[in-house]
Amino acid sequence: MQTEEEHRRKESVSEGTHTKAPQRPLSVLRSLRDELRARLLQDVADFRVYVALENAILAIEEAEAAEPKANRTHGVRDWARKLLEESGPLSTSQIVDKLHGLGAHTTVSSVSSSLSQASDFVSVSFQGSRRWWLAGRPIPEDPASPPQIGARARNRAR
Repeated sequence: MQTEEEHRRKESVSEGTHTKAPQRPLSVLRSLRDELRARLLQDVADFRVYVALENAILAIEEAEAAEPKANRTHGVRDWARKLLEESGPLSTSQIVDKLHGLGAHTTVSSVSSSLSQASDFVSVSFQGSRRWWLAGRPIPEDPASPPQIGARARNRAR
């Protein structure tokens, strides 16, 4: 009596497949996977939902991967400079919160130390508290402080 394996071997020899170059295992696996996926998509509604969810997850992961992330190759000072240019003067805590939002793992003391050691950052009074700003740039208008009156205008007001 013939085993199933022997039967398959005879069939493949009789069909002439023994002269074909063997397929790479990865291409065989991909082919089997694609064939099974096509069958499941036709027959099983739950699998179609699963595939839709999987595609949505992958799309979100790819979008998140494309977002700029704060990391060691892009220093705290570089990120702080970008944040200040976009947002105006910020406190150390605000900078840290924004860096955490970008995926950086840093602390208030680390950011404070880094910015205080850099000559391109200055601590300024803004909206009633100390904030970091870019050295050499005019400080944006502070809506929390009253407009400054020049010395001549003060004298005339008397």
